[in-house]
Amino acid sequence: MDYNNPYQQPYQNNQAAPVDKGARLANAAMIVGILALVSVPMSTIIPAMVLGTVSIILAILSRGSRKDFVKTSKIALASGILALCLNTALIGYSIYRFSTDSSLQNQFYQNFKEYEGESFQDFIKDILNGKTSGDHTGNVLPNNDSSL
Repeated sequence: MDYNNPYQQPYQNNQAAPVDKGARLANAAMIVGILALVSVPMSTIIPAMVLGTVSIILAILSRGSRKDFVKTSKIALASGILALCLNTALIGYSIYRFSTDSSLQNQFYQNFKEYEGESFQDFIKDILNGKTSGDHTGNVLPNNDSSL
């Protein structure tokens, strides 16, 4: 290259910079963690548990061989753990509320009797005695008939 020639362009490297795979995993973990937090109050317990667990796993994997977590991994880890904790607290509160509130229990038993045609206690006794779903009015358990 002639440095005295003002018309000559300097050498440019057109190759893209290498992408850190850990950064991609950290971004994915953060997105999944935020989705887990959003799904806690908006859905059933399963999506928040699955998304929170996936967020934690991705955040840990995104660290790679580094000693510490990058900022997005820390956010993902925190949001995944928070989603799991909130979901567990919500489940615990629901169980506590159902076990102590007799009006909720009566409503459940009434709705179950309307749907199944028998009381919940009789239904459980029948299951424990080995009766199959064909013996009940509703299809709670899968039917094991091989004929279609």
